[in-house]
Amino acid sequence: MDFILDILSKVGFDWRMALANFVNFLIIFWLLKKYAFGPVKKMLQERQDRITEGLDSAEQAKTELVMAKENYNQELAKAREEAQSIVQQAHEQSKAMITRSETEAQEKVRGIVHEARETIRKEQAAMEQELQQKTVKIAVAIAEKVLKKSLDEKTEAELIKELHQTV
Repeated sequence: MDFILDILSKVGFDWRMALANFVNFLIIFWLLKKYAFGPVKKMLQERQDRITEGLDSAEQAKTELVMAKENYNQELAKAREEAQSIVQQAHEQSKAMITRSETEAQEKVRGIVHEARETIRKEQAAMEQELQQKTVKIAVAIAEKVLKKSLDEKTEAELIKELHQTV
């Protein structure tokens, strides 16, 4: 062992100094363990807990985000269905309005045509009556010329009456 100590002393190793350093190391280690490692361990544990809590919060936020996205998609689908329903109702209402307007227009056209026909019939009857009167007057005028005498009003009225009955 002296041989080893000689070799070590040549390199500058002193075993007494090493022993003193080792004792100092043990004392410092014990002091650190008693006063420093506990608070450092506690601080590391608190940091670990905060990190775990942050990860849990992030996971919860991610879950809430997925749920919010699902709710958004559901609400969007619901809104699209409602919009489609509103468009469909508007389309049906417009068809009903068009049909109703067409029916009303057809009824008005029928009324106008009926009134026009009635007016034409009345005008035609009036024209026929006027034509008959003019024809009678022409016939009376011809008859007067033929008879070369003037008819009085009573005779003319009787003649008109007879011609109306024959026509």
